Amino acid sequence: MEQDHKNPRHDGGCFYCGSQGPFTEEHAVCAGLGGDDRAWLLKDCVCGVCNTDIFSKLETKFLRASPAALARLFLQPRTRDKSGVPSVQPKTSYIREPATGILLEAELGAGESSEILPQLVFTDAQQAAVTGPDVASTIAFLSELQKALFDDVALIEKTKQGVEVIYQITHLSWKEAFYVAGEVTTASRPPKAGIWIEPLIRPETTPDGPPLLPRIFRRKAGQLVCRVNANEHAAMFMTILRNAPELTETIKVGASAKVNGQPEFHQRYNMDMVAYDRVLTKIGLNLVAKLLGLTLIRNPAFDAAVAYAREGVGGVYKYSPDRSVQFADCLGPALVDRHTLALLPGPNRNGGHAVVFMARLYGGPMEGLRLAEFDTPIPGLEKPILVHVDYVNHKIERLTLEEHATRIVMESGGVA
Repeated sequence: MEQDHKNPRHDGGCFYCGSQGPFTEEHAVCAGLGGDDRAWLLKDCVCGVCNTDIFSKLETKFLRASPAALARLFLQPRTRDKSGVPSVQPKTSYIREPATGILLEAELGAGESSEILPQLVFTDAQQAAVTGPDVASTIAFLSELQKALFDDVALIEKTKQGVEVIYQITHLSWKEAFYVAGEVTTASRPPKAGIWIEPLIRPETTPDGPPLLPRIFRRKAGQLVCRVNANEHAAMFMTILRNAPELTETIKVGASAKVNGQPEFHQRYNMDMVAYDRVLTKIGLNLVAKLLGLTLIRNPAFDAAVAYAREGVGGVYKYSPDRSVQFADCLGPALVDRHTLALLPGPNRNGGHAVVFMARLYGGPMEGLRLAEFDTPIPGLEKPILVHVDYVNHKIERLTLEEHATRIVMESGGVA
């Protein structure tokens, strides 16, 4: 039901916050989901703060660590810049080395590709094993590690204080053949040089086998990471490496690790389901603005959904899986290489009218959100509006329910 209080966004400017700009082009459907279609840009109605400072960061979480992330990795060949490939951001990512059972740091790439990262694994207090995807990258990693062992080393940990991300920096100093932990500081941004610290976390998919060994590795993005259970352990292992330089000698690097066949891959994610639902809400709101107009999206009935998408405040009504299945049955099966999105007129709790947003991403389950409630019918939404997002070619098209049904019949090999 429409609310009576005034909000700056009701009168113009950015329809998320009411700001008078500067404005930036906003993709109606996230570019990272395959929505990089210039015909579906929102112009002069979403400010740069909402677009870049808020939604870009939120969408990064959605695209790299959400239920849609793995599907995107395997099914979508390219990202918005049309040259890069999708990536995921798991908390941990391992391949089991068949001969020893040791879990090695790895990255899962687009399609079904996977790659062992250059790494040094401590097999005991005085020995280390070195491996990597190839000789050249393993040698480069060891050379970089040697250079990182200065008299002063910064250990960097990413932490959270409420919703704010901060970086805790432990300063190590070389004193009398040992690295000694000194001052601990915090910063809103990480230093350019340093070694990242991450905990040893065993995936639930590998409850048995050899212990998870401490290691130092290099991510493809270039960060050196020490995976240990405590900062003092990191200081101890770096002391060992500095006192035993033969452990990092590049001359000893031979053939690097290869895992043949289908590797046993293990990942652990920190799923942020609030971020996931907020991005779905935002896509629904953007489609209302694009398809039904700015006058409607500025209506106070959308205030709760806007606040949830932009600030994570409150929430929207999310239909139960059983109810969503009913919508899915009405809209038909998944389409190949396309997201199915829909705006539907639906009943509200008081017998009025609701704007319902449905989304089926990468052929997964249908999910439904109630974005707003009205006492009267919604102008322009007398019938369902379907949107197909071709995430392979970054093309979006609007269809009627009848056109959508015809497309499904044709794809299944039938005759419309």
